[in-house]
Amino acid sequence: MTWSSDHPRLGSGSQEITKSVPPSQVTSTIDFGGSGAAEASFNLEATPGGTLLSWRIESDLGTNIVARYFGLGFNRMLGPLCEQGLADLKSLAESHVEDSGPNLEIEH
Repeated sequence: MTWSSDHPRLGSGSQEITKSVPPSQVTSTIDFGGSGAAEASFNLEATPGGTLLSWRIESDLGTNIVARYFGLGFNRMLGPLCEQGLADLKSLAESHVEDSGPNLEIEH
């Protein structure tokens, strides 16, 4: 997948799925163009109440002092976006479970 935007906070880049372990993990590489790259993963774990989904994003900022300083703000900048994305995914997943009834089958 690729994206391109004139918006300075979005920029241009690409994302490629690099690993898939159904039904528990999806890992991807995200290329933010001139802003660097990151690895993201979704990990799913069965729990008594449903499924726990963890979303992880990692990036090597190297020894560049400016990049490392900027990295200190990643959680503050990306955290709300990740939280909203997880909430949207939860809502979507729960709406499909209700629609599918008790005989939900997942193909992989």
